[in-house]
Amino acid sequence: MASNNISMPYPLTSSGIILVVEDRMTEVYLRRILGGAVSEFVTAGGHGSVTALVRDLRVQDDDRNRVFGLCDRDFDVSNVTTWGKEPNGPPFVFRPQRMEIENYLLDELAMFEAAKRLGAPHVKTSDEIKSLLLSEAERQRFWIACRMEMAVIHETMLKDFPKTPSIDSISTMQLAVDYIEKSTWNETVASNLNVALDGASIQKGVNMFSEVYDKSLRDGTWTENCSGKEIYKTVCQVIFDDYRHRQYDFAMAIAQYQIDRDAVPLDLSALRDILKRQAKIS
Repeated sequence: MASNNISMPYPLTSSGIILVVEDRMTEVYLRRILGGAVSEFVTAGGHGSVTALVRDLRVQDDDRNRVFGLCDRDFDVSNVTTWGKEPNGPPFVFRPQRMEIENYLLDELAMFEAAKRLGAPHVKTSDEIKSLLLSEAERQRFWIACRMEMAVIHETMLKDFPKTPSIDSISTMQLAVDYIEKSTWNETVASNLNVALDGASIQKGVNMFSEVYDKSLRDGTWTENCSGKEIYKTVCQVIFDDYRHRQYDFAMAIAQYQIDRDAVPLDLSALRDILKRQAKIS
């Protein structure tokens, strides 16, 4: 006879902070960077699954405020300015400053030292790695601009999209129709669609984002807004023969270099401190 008891999800059987992340690369890098601040990492399998899994685990953990998530910022906005400042504690899901977790690995000195430490078969000098990083970042200029404009259009089209109504509020056919038809979103979607499909407006947006990205290439801030995944992959493929297996060792070695040189990125250092404080509270 089957038991009526529902088993507790395995991460909740551990004590301390639980951090839900997108993928193994994020876990491998942050496990080293965050040290003992996190007791258990859970890989959600993608950006969209992190928030849902965090919410589910928090409910089953009686909302003890020890389960958090971390997502790539991607083309969204970082919430780093709210870390440690919200009256009810840290956000459920952290979105760091840089676009993807791999962006934190794009440091030519760290990559050079890590490659040497691992005995990589095709070690490049730090200058050669820097040149490769910049070359790959420059290739992304118009792709990034396109993605940024798409993100703006997506936000514009879904702005004010009606929330799911309560069951009690929709009791007739007319109420169902009115709820959608008279929503702010429905009243503005046509005009928003015209803007989104206007070639001149699209070109203006792409041009603006292209110029912003080009400026970041010149002032050295490009590591925040490029696709770090693609650039990191390229560097790994140049340095190692077996990219798929060595990419995680490489990330751990880069993390260790950052720790040893007291060069952990500031937002990740702040995250480590916040989670350590939270572990004492929960």
